[in-house]
Amino acid sequence: MSPDVQPGAAPGRDAEGATLSATHYGGGAAWGDSIGYACWPAELWPAVAAVEQCESHGGEDPLTWDLNRSQSGRMQLDRATWEVYFLERGWTWEQVIFDQTIHFCAAWEVYQRSGGWGPWPNCQP
Repeated sequence: MSPDVQPGAAPGRDAEGATLSATHYGGGAAWGDSIGYACWPAELWPAVAAVEQCESHGGEDPLTWDLNRSQSGRMQLDRATWEVYFLERGWTWEQVIFDQTIHFCAAWEVYQRSGGWGPWPNCQP
């Protein structure tokens, strides 16, 4: 899965610069698509938002964006487990963390390959 991702808003922000977080969940395709949830089935968007809020406070935690940590991004993906896998698919670790469309598509890959919410043991919806 390698969507055609266009450069967009800063990580964790919408086009106007407003912070995006799980509290923005209001339903509808426009909301989920606007923060990169398009790879996930719409019925899972509330669960993704809950995990994202639990893992990174919706991207508000500054450590979310630290590439030197073992887990990074809004969904706190594990670098040691997934970096090579995503690189083989054409995504650098920086893209996986900072490009929100790629990040949430990567999280969908993690979810599918792991058979569910197992990679997020402390934040299961």
